[in-house]
Amino acid sequence: MKSFPFQRAPRFGVCPVRSRRRGVSTVEFALVVPVLLALLMSILEFSIVTRNNLTLSNCAREGARALALGHTTTDAKTRMKSMSGVLNLQDSAIAMTYSTDNGATFSTGVGTAAVPNTIGDNDTQNNAPLGSLVKVAIRYPHKSLTGFFPFLNGYILKTNAVFRRES
Repeated sequence: MKSFPFQRAPRFGVCPVRSRRRGVSTVEFALVVPVLLALLMSILEFSIVTRNNLTLSNCAREGARALALGHTTTDAKTRMKSMSGVLNLQDSAIAMTYSTDNGATFSTGVGTAAVPNTIGDNDTQNNAPLGSLVKVAIRYPHKSLTGFFPFLNGYILKTNAVFRRES
């Protein structure tokens, strides 16, 4: 029987190379984990901001489409709120205006204060003239989920949707 040309390292003995690297993996783990957690938190927070922004865009589009078809402002707000899901969209965050000169004079402002060209209701439809542009603007304060980025807490997400009044 032949013996092997190399010797096996002692099973539980001290190997000089291993003794110098004994705590390195723990230190590397301690250095990498905070970076990975920060990356995870940023991905989570910014994906929530993006989702909220897309949800608000869809809500504004749905509200503007309802107004373009002649529905009342109450109906348009109900449609927007039902699409907003967990965002809890308030009436004060929604502005509905119209322009008869292809958008050159859209009034600005969000809230319940009366501004020129604000869309109101006639009996069964809104008061935007046929052929005018109807605009729904939403301003929504973002609530931070993780709290990791304090500058995002209270950040105002803004979106607009413009349609032409049809019937």
